[in-house]
Amino acid sequence: MDNFKTLKETEELVTDSNNRYKITIELANIAKRYEYEFKNIPKSNLITREKPIIVGLKLMVKKASIE
Repeated sequence: MDNFKTLKETEELVTDSNNRYKITIELANIAKRYEYEFKNIPKSNLITREKPIIVGLKLMVKKASIE
């Protein structure tokens, strides 16, 4: 299940972090950037798109796994 995997990876990201506030701010900024794209998508395609916060979480998890 993809949602469970995302939740687990996010939990690991937060637990391994030294500064949770910094992660929260970074996530908010990433989500804001993707929110503009989300608003410009036709309503028929919204079902297949992930919400900006989920996209942000996945990007942060990917970034953390590279480091």
